[in-house]
Amino acid sequence: MKFVHDSAKGAIGLDGEMIDAPMIKQAENIIQIAEAAGLEIPQPEGKQNSE
Repeated sequence: MKFVHDSAKGAIGLDGEMIDAPMIKQAENIIQIAEAAGLEIPQPEGKQNSE
């Protein structure tokens, strides 16, 4: 997904749903707002927060 996001082109399929760069950007914005509000953001299984 990072490649699709970085290139801002195309889309990928995940569990039968299309995910494109604008959808990823919207999700990132929601996470930033939640973090700013002090909410704990769970990490997906097997993913380390490397940012």
